[in-house]
Amino acid sequence: MNFNEQFLPPQEVANMLGVHPRTLWRWRTEGTGPRYIPIGRKTYYSRESIEAWLRSQEVHPCRER
Repeated sequence: MNFNEQFLPPQEVANMLGVHPRTLWRWRTEGTGPRYIPIGRKTYYSRESIEAWLRSQEVHPCRER
């Protein structure tokens, strides 16, 4: 797997998650979004960290009464 397949820019991640790129920026500043990799003045996300973050956001259904 090459760099472009393993690491994604914020625009692509935002499209995947259905959020605005500015939301990703806000999550980075708040420390609440997926882990990211700063390289120079650019930011990238690994597919692995996006998948891990999505799994951590799972909500377990409540038991029925």
